[in-house]
Amino acid sequence: MNNSALRTKISRVMLGAGLLAFAYVFLTPRVLPDVISSGTVPSGAIGPVRALLGMLLGAMLMVAWYLLRAAIRRSRAIQ
Repeated sequence: MNNSALRTKISRVMLGAGLLAFAYVFLTPRVLPDVISSGTVPSGAIGPVRALLGMLLGAMLMVAWYLLRAAIRRSRAIQ
């Protein structure tokens, strides 16, 4: 894999992670349960902590998605 392909994959993962983080921050107080208790975090820091948690969860989800996609492509190529 050359550098441009690697850069493209990393940028796709980070773009997807950012979009999922935005969705997580937007939906957490309304739809999704909040995993961060507001008692442990200072009052002004709950938003940034949710954004960091969303980025982490989004990056993990996007990497898992790309690994799953690669495994499916590899299995189709073998057949």
